[in-house]
Order: sequence, then C-alpha cells, then structure tokens
Amino acid sequence: MSDDSPTLAELFALFSQSVSSDVWVSMPARVESYDSSRQSVNAKPLIKRRVIGEDGVTFAESLPVVVDVPIVFIGTSRGRLNVPITAGDLVLLVFVSGSIDRWKASRASASATTEVDPDDDRRNSYSDAFAIPIVSPSGA
Repeated sequence: MSDDSPTLAELFALFSQSVSSDVWVSMPARVESYDSSRQSVNAKPLIKRRVIGEDGVTFAESLPVVVDVPIVFIGTSRGRLNVPITAGDLVLLVFVSGSIDRWKASRASASATTEVDPDDDRRNSYSDAFAIPIVSPSGA
C-alpha cells in the first residue's frame, strides 16, 4: 500500500504559497499609457507570476496591465519635481496596504490630505498601486 499523502509541513508550505501569491508589494513595470491630466498611468508589470497548474506543474504567466495608477513625484505642498512620462518608461509599482479607491476619488480636492475610510477590507491588492518613475537598473 502506497501512502502519497502530503506531510503536514508540505500542506503548510502549499497553503503559505497560495496565500502569499495574492499579496502584492512592489515590482517594476513599463508605462503603457500616461494621462497627464490625472497624473496616472496604465502599467504592464515586467515580472511574470509563478503559478502551479492543476496538473501540479509550475509555469510563469504574464500579469495584466494595472490601470489608473497615480504617479508619485518627489515634492511637498510648496513644490515638486516633475519628470516627463511617456509610454515605454519604467516605473516601480508599489502596492498599498489598504484600498485607495476613495482616496483617489478625493485627491483632486483639499480632502486628499485627510484620512479616508476605505470602506473595503482588501489588503495589498493588485488594483491599489502607486507608480514611481525609475531608470533601468543598468542606468540606461
């Protein structure tokens, strides 16, 4: 009789991998389009996601474009450093710990500097990102 059941340690490892695969922190991306009036981009992540298929085989899949991502420029209320953004530029996507939908809706007004109730319990979601303009690691 063969016992192919996973060990408890293997089950915990699979569970941990499954949970962490939906937690987003940061990654490089390419600007697909830029909206200067909204100061936001649509950006294509440049690192594929590793996925375990139903057959147990691991493969890499492309991630979808992240849309309407606010660009972060260095600055304060007294001034900021803007750089021109065009399609093809690199950005670092930084995924926020809570939903930013309500904050994004308020950012055109003075209330953008006040706290908002996210009215949503999601954490480190793929749709809650900021984009920071970067140069390639080689400096090119």
